[in-house]
Amino acid sequence: MAVPMSRSFQIRKPSQRELVRKRFLFNQRRITVAFVMGLGFMFSLGFLYLYQSNQLVTLVNQREKLLRDKAELEKIRDSLMQEEVRLSSLQRIEFLAR
Repeated sequence: MAVPMSRSFQIRKPSQRELVRKRFLFNQRRITVAFVMGLGFMFSLGFLYLYQSNQLVTLVNQREKLLRDKAELEKIRDSLMQEEVRLSSLQRIEFLAR
């Protein structure tokens, strides 16, 4: 079986309009992907900002609570020291000894 040699293949050159359309669609996909990635990046930055702000507020509140507790404990310590001085005074000891 011999293959006839009369067949010729023609390479169709795409029109300018088809080239522009393909380039437009390719660029549109790239822009969409870049936009989605940028949006994701912005959301992650926003999440990190809110998370760190929340952590900072928590730490500041904890610090304020500890300072209040410290002031309260210092007041108790001062009152106990005054009571110790009052109870260990020489006049009180002399009074109890009589």
